[in-house]
Amino acid sequence: MEIHAKGSANSTFLFNNNISDAGRDQDYAAGWSFNYGAGVSMYFGNIGFGVEGLMGNHRAAYAGTKVSTAGGTSTSTNYTSYVNLKITQIPVFFKLKSDIGGYLEIGPQYNLISEANYHYSSDGDQFDTDMTGSFVEIIFFCSNRIWI
Repeated sequence: MEIHAKGSANSTFLFNNNISDAGRDQDYAAGWSFNYGAGVSMYFGNIGFGVEGLMGNHRAAYAGTKVSTAGGTSTSTNYTSYVNLKITQIPVFFKLKSDIGGYLEIGPQYNLISEANYHYSSDGDQFDTDMTGSFVEIIFFCSNRIWI
């Protein structure tokens, strides 16, 4: 049995076809997130199972240029924005461990979004909006850790 503390910082994105197809109006920018928590694993020889509880955030950042045309004159405004999700993650792993210390973990992860905020800023303009009602819990499969 193993009990461990966890923490990480990550570069994070939320991919979306509407953004990918937007051209210079909107593009992905670097977003940074963190999480922390604890986990427990039980091994039966080189095969094991584990569960973790992690708290943190997931930030998706964007940047772009908005072009406005009025009276035959075009003006462009650069902007940045991000969506910041406060999340609780509960991954459940099937684990394979080698004799030399390397391991593979794979399994589902449940994400509970407790808060979602949108931030926008451009030349002299800035606003923040609570978007929590627009997001729901997400379950996805991950094979996110391979160590050798």
